[in-house]
This record gives sequence, C-alpha cells and structure tokens, in this order.
Amino acid sequence: MKSVYIVESSSNNSAARGVGRYVSLLKQSVPSLISVPEYASIPRGSILIEPFFNLIGRVAWNLLGAPSRQITVIHDLIPLKYPDAFPLGFWGRIRATVNTFLARRVPIVVTDSHVSQRDISKICHIDTKNIKVIYPYVSETLKLNASIESAIFETLRIQKGSYYIYVGDVNWNKNIVTMAKAFLQTSATLVCVGKSFMTDESNLSHPWQTELNQFLKLTKGSAQIVLAGHVSDADLAQLYKHAYYNVLLSRDEGFGFSYVEAGLLGTPSILASTPIFHEIAQGKGCVYVNPQSGDEIAKVVNDLQMDTKERDKKGAEAAARAKTFSQLAFAEAWSTLIG
Repeated sequence: MKSVYIVESSSNNSAARGVGRYVSLLKQSVPSLISVPEYASIPRGSILIEPFFNLIGRVAWNLLGAPSRQITVIHDLIPLKYPDAFPLGFWGRIRATVNTFLARRVPIVVTDSHVSQRDISKICHIDTKNIKVIYPYVSETLKLNASIESAIFETLRIQKGSYYIYVGDVNWNKNIVTMAKAFLQTSATLVCVGKSFMTDESNLSHPWQTELNQFLKLTKGSAQIVLAGHVSDADLAQLYKHAYYNVLLSRDEGFGFSYVEAGLLGTPSILASTPIFHEIAQGKGCVYVNPQSGDEIAKVVNDLQMDTKERDKKGAEAAARAKTFSQLAFAEAWSTLIG
C-alpha cells in the first residue's frame, strides 16, 4: 500500500473552523495519514493530499513535477466567482491566473458540493470527471459538548429558546447586512458567533471588509443583535442546541456547515433559497427565503415565532438530514479515492 501524506501548513490559521477543521476530519477518518508541515521530503510514488488549495494564495509551484500522486481539495471559488465583491489587486490576479492554470495539472480535485464542482469546472476549465464531490461531516463531539452545562446564557444575557443564531464568517457572500436589517425589523434576538464580530469598525479599511463595516455600524448599540464573538466548543454546542432557528442567508457558499451543525442538535434553519442550500438541505429541516429581501426575511422570522410545533417538526427533520453527512460516508469516499 502506498503511503498517504497530508500537508497541514496551509491550515494553521484556521484551526478551529474552516480548513483546520477539515484536516481534523481527514485525520479522524483516514487514520493512516502521515502529517507533514511542507511539501519537501515526500517520497516518490506516494500519495499527497493538499487540504486547501487557495487559488488566490501563494503560487503552487509544487504542482510542477510533483513526485507524488496529488489529491487537492478546493473548497469553493467564491472570490473568483464574484470578483466585484472580492477585488484581488494586481498581484492577486496574477496568482489566481497562475494557480488556475496549475490546478489543471492536478490528477484529482476534491470539493464539498456539486455547486462547487460546477464552479471549479467552469472557472478552472477542469473536466467534472476529475472533480470528486465528498461531503464533509460534523464531528460527534459537537453532540457531546451539548451535554456540558455552560454559563454562556448568563454571559450574553439571553434565555434558552428565545433567540436565533448565526455562526460563521463576515465576508460579502455571507450577506450579514441584509440579515441584520431584517432582524431589526422584528422583535427577535439574533446571536452572532464568530471572532470577526468583535472587530473594531474603525480598523476596517480593506475592501473585503466593507460588509462587516456596514454591519457593525448598523448594529452598534443594539440589544437585539448580540455579538458573541469567538466562543468555546461547549458554548457553541449549547447555543446551537437552544436556538429557536439557525440562520444562514448567504448569497453563495461552498457547503454551509452551520445547517448541519445546528441540525445535528435538532435545531432547524432559515436558509437562503440558493442552489447550494437546496443541494445540502434538500428542503428538510429548513425554511427557504429570498436572501435579497429583508422584508421577506423579517416576515418569516415573525411568523416562525408563533409556531413552536412547526419548529419542533423541522428540528426533527434537520436532525435526520444532518445524519446523512456521516463520518462513515466521508471515510469510505476518501478510502475509495486513495485506493
């Protein structure tokens, strides 16, 4: 059997969620993986997994004349798909052009959804037969953490079952300004989890931070929009478990982890009616809304607050759907790919 290596250096800055989490999922599911910090010293004839090929990051010259069989993971191409919202600058465009060319040299690309598969095929000009969709999963430790009592509710001054929750990043595609405007039209409380929510708006000068800047100004001083910032795994599990609904109104995504995370704990979601969420949720355990209509979102939030029976029904659906994104399926898909 060939040795299988995984490069971890690209995940160091996102160990809690994102790429770092994906590396953890791989390690849990493919125990034979050998971790290396860089590309050097990979034996000829082995298999190398690059868990995060960032097309706008450093130029991946290692793909030229690689001595190993490479499997590269491209999670999504959101910045390249929406260049007006994610200006790359001169050198960013150069890196993206070179890396897009180099991506075509990779024998196998893995991605998180069929939506991302189509994007990668279109933008990188790679045949879809060379792009394998392997759905990620949520570790069962989330459920274990949900049994740990937490003081997060006292800290945030919220009551269990009385709030909605958003967990994630703050880039343009997350649509957080529309989300905030919609909730400010209601009486509902929205708890926002993510380290970027604690950023001082006076320090936001990068074009990619425009959406966050607007969000922070819009919600400043609001008791309705609670900025929890970064929380522990135990606190996050508790917040998910006792939320009325999870909220994910992204303009676009590569997967949409919070739908699965919330669903694993029996919490349904309000989702943007976009292709990725129709693929991932399949209409189970969720309510779809037009992500561009703050009025529609506000109406749905108001209507949902009056129907706890429907909430519980959708929570059970979300739990069942979340179980389909299993470690077993993930491990089997990767084992088949590795051979």
